[in-house]
Amino acid sequence: MSVAKVLSAANGMPARAYIACDQRPEMGTVKFQPARLQQWQLTQGQLARWIADTISLRFSDKRLDGENLLELGLVNGEKRAQMFCLQTADELALVAGSNRIPLVDAIQLIDGALSLDADLIRQLVDSAATGDARYTPNTARREVRKLETAAMHEQWRKEYRELKKKRPNRSDVWYSQQIAKMACANGKQPETIRKQMKK
Repeated sequence: MSVAKVLSAANGMPARAYIACDQRPEMGTVKFQPARLQQWQLTQGQLARWIADTISLRFSDKRLDGENLLELGLVNGEKRAQMFCLQTADELALVAGSNRIPLVDAIQLIDGALSLDADLIRQLVDSAATGDARYTPNTARREVRKLETAAMHEQWRKEYRELKKKRPNRSDVWYSQQIAKMACANGKQPETIRKQMKK
């Protein structure tokens, strides 16, 4: 059963509530006492948390796009991962990248409990031509990181050669520990340095 209509008290008439009976269609709309009507209030934050918990996301709770989007967390589809958001302006909607679906289309009732259609959510995430640019590194950024890492490894090799000239009878562990104390180590562990310094 679901509430079809609630009428406030007006024109000398008390408040009235009517239920549409979907179990027995011949009954139609049934009047009942408003005191028997249970109400729940749900904030946007509570709704967002429920969505995130239902699909096992690490809840972000960050507002975007002038407060109109609430980040829910990163969702993995079959092809890509995208940040999943709840659109809170106008119609409530689930958003992944540039795609969106009304929230009501994704909610389903299974065995008396509300849940979200996981297949529909995966389709939403995968249907974009590319992943969310905020969370998908572009090629240029990836190439810059590769070059920076290669330059750092080359600096470790240079320091290793210089240390080996000055102190030739030390172990590789000792050399890597000395390099780890230098600025060029960038906070990396000696074992990481040892694996790269002789290549």
